[in-house]
Amino acid sequence: MRPALRSHLGAPLLMLAAVALASCTPAEPRCADIPMTPTAIERSTAARAALDFEPMPPCSTVRGLEVSSVTLDTPAGAPRVTYVVGDGGTLFLLSQARAVTPFLQIPEGTTRIDWTVEGIRVAGFEGTTGSGSAILYVRWEHGGIVYELQAMPAGRLTPTAARTLARATVARSVTWDGGGSEGDRG
Repeated sequence: MRPALRSHLGAPLLMLAAVALASCTPAEPRCADIPMTPTAIERSTAARAALDFEPMPPCSTVRGLEVSSVTLDTPAGAPRVTYVVGDGGTLFLLSQARAVTPFLQIPEGTTRIDWTVEGIRVAGFEGTTGSGSAILYVRWEHGGIVYELQAMPAGRLTPTAARTLARATVARSVTWDGGGSEGDRG
């Protein structure tokens, strides 16, 4: 190819590549199913019977975790299921309900979170609380279900890993179909 022709093609190709890269957004990380202890399986079955929706089991981008417990309560007049996940100690909780009591204040020492993940608005806070504990709390709504994830970053669940886990869990909720399609469950 002649040098003059090559130099004329170089600029348009570079511009095309820049536009292509700028228009691409990285996909949210995917998370894998987390195994449940026998007690958690039993409690999950009982909790699901009290709900009018099929809850999304938790998933993780961190390996080696398990669902150790499942609870059911009614804080806002509607049943809420909460999965307790950890690796010997509790690392995060994933709650789901049709109603929730909204938070208005964030703990001192934390910063507000305002994300958009897969078109879903996510609100919450993260940081170190006045007691010195690290926390990440996010809440979002999709398909009539209010999801809340509260992580206590420690060990393998670093603050960065907790943010990745939260974003991946939000992304999973967008495709959650109530468990009917294994491929959509991540």
